[in-house]
Amino acid sequence: LFIFYVGDNSGDDVRIWWETTALDHSTQISGEGWKHFVLTKSGTNLELFENGSFVSSATTNNNKWESTFTGIGAGNNRGSLDQFFNGRLDDVRVYDRVLSESEISGLYNMRSQRQQNINGANVEDLVLHLNARDKRSVDQSNNRWKDISGNGNEAHGTSGNGVVDNNLFPNWEPVNGGRFILNNSEGFNVPGPVETTGQVSLEIWFKRTDTSDDIGYLSDARNGSGNWHLTNY
Repeated sequence: LFIFYVGDNSGDDVRIWWETTALDHSTQISGEGWKHFVLTKSGTNLELFENGSFVSSATTNNNKWESTFTGIGAGNNRGSLDQFFNGRLDDVRVYDRVLSESEISGLYNMRSQRQQNINGANVEDLVLHLNARDKRSVDQSNNRWKDISGNGNEAHGTSGNGVVDNNLFPNWEPVNGGRFILNNSEGFNVPGPVETTGQVSLEIWFKRTDTSDDIGYLSDARNGSGNWHLTNY
């Protein structure tokens, strides 16, 4: 189980869950523009980075990350999507290793400077890479957010029943290179397995436009028993 919450009825705190471990970070999300978060896990150590800088850590179990259904912009409730995110999504990456602090800072600076690529260390060991600013990744004709890591973990448009809908594709707009607009009723899912060998780094760029107290998930993936979530609450 992995959960990433941003924003709740007492403010905009961030909370990470890995299995039974909670990692908390106090920050401001709503009305703050684009946010960049990276979570790394090496052995039992969790570390969280916001906008390129380390902000919090926790100790958890040694379980690896594996999932059979990954919701993006929504929660995964036993194979159905719920708790939809309201806002903008840009870049989602999963690495099969722990990124260094300089690589994390580089990823933040790359996006904030509107660059597409930085040096090659940041594309090694990618398990999943969805990029709303890369034309190779946005396949509107086939309603796919394509995985440009080369691993075939494509994201499909999905509504509440969690079933792939080839006619559903969340709104994409070509502003500042491109981003997806999610509005509490639809998201994406990656129906195939996503797995790392033990170490993992998760990166996401998002902008929250909903200032209510409603829970919304940025991403949520689980295996049969539940494994990880990335959420907005």
